[in-house]
Amino acid sequence: MLWKQRLHNKSFIVDNQLAILGGRNIGNEYYRNSAVEFADLDMIHRGAVVAQISHEFDRYWNSPLSYPAESIIIRAITSADRQQLKNALTKAADSVAGQQYISRLKQSSLLEHIASGWTHWYWGDVAVYADEPGKILAPVSDRSTHLFPRLLPYLDSATRELVMFSPYLVPGKEGVNFFARLVNRGVRVVLITNSLASTDVAIVHAGYSKYRKDLLAAGVRLIEVKTQAEKGRVHKTITGSSRATLHAKFFIIDRRYLFAGSANLDPRSALLNTEIGAIYDAPEMAEDFISGLRRLDSGGFWELKLAENGIQWFDCNPDCRAISNNDPESSVLTRMGIVILSMLPIEQQL
Repeated sequence: MLWKQRLHNKSFIVDNQLAILGGRNIGNEYYRNSAVEFADLDMIHRGAVVAQISHEFDRYWNSPLSYPAESIIIRAITSADRQQLKNALTKAADSVAGQQYISRLKQSSLLEHIASGWTHWYWGDVAVYADEPGKILAPVSDRSTHLFPRLLPYLDSATRELVMFSPYLVPGKEGVNFFARLVNRGVRVVLITNSLASTDVAIVHAGYSKYRKDLLAAGVRLIEVKTQAEKGRVHKTITGSSRATLHAKFFIIDRRYLFAGSANLDPRSALLNTEIGAIYDAPEMAEDFISGLRRLDSGGFWELKLAENGIQWFDCNPDCRAISNNDPESSVLTRMGIVILSMLPIEQQL
């Protein structure tokens, strides 16, 4: 059924000279202009890889599954409509919040660094992967059009370490078994995702929560991001913000390969959505990412561990200590709702 599928790819291409891939959508909450803030990761590209990203965009743009907006929106756009939009944009820009945001943009050093050549670029081999546009028409059992099978050899090649960030993590039995095999081979597997307190999609957390014990029993290190910094303190969390929900999707293999893109580790990304991402063979960049994670304040997350009576949440700020036997910063009612949702037979939709 087509209503289950959606285009989840995210790419931004400028004159076929620069291109951005990542998990960020276009919306206030993704650009630090909202009370709810998504912490994301973007990779900016130059060189030959830009043509690969542009090619994937063209494949979707020219697909018979893509329809011109005019064929769906039958109402003609009038000059009054255009003026109304212009007035709304002017009002937003002139508002207090709008002026504050514009001021922050002007103070950003990113564009200045790029234009002046101060930005440090990582150079290496890059391979861009994307689902086929026709994935949404193929049976779920047909993986020939899918992105994930092309990423699997990289994951399976891990010999020392696999660190994965996914805001929505629903590994399923197949995923748990895969991570268990890696651990049994001596690979250190670390999975980082949202906590119940920080997630913005409770039903996905319900799908994830029933696999936590199995992941921990398999030897996976499981980390959940807090919703915000402790009251009265201003510091960076593992998401890079003191009040953000994790939305970045990336993984690092043996501090050599790095993947970044739009795909979550859940059935919806694997089977239903279309996604895009890139694998970077860039050891310097991968090592810098790991070093950056070490520098982040450990107070930004909880670590989960198995105990005799179930799962315990540990706060490692500054010393690791058990703080709860239930999802921290959540109510009994919320946790009951998660249990009920986890019983629904909808995992493939998550």
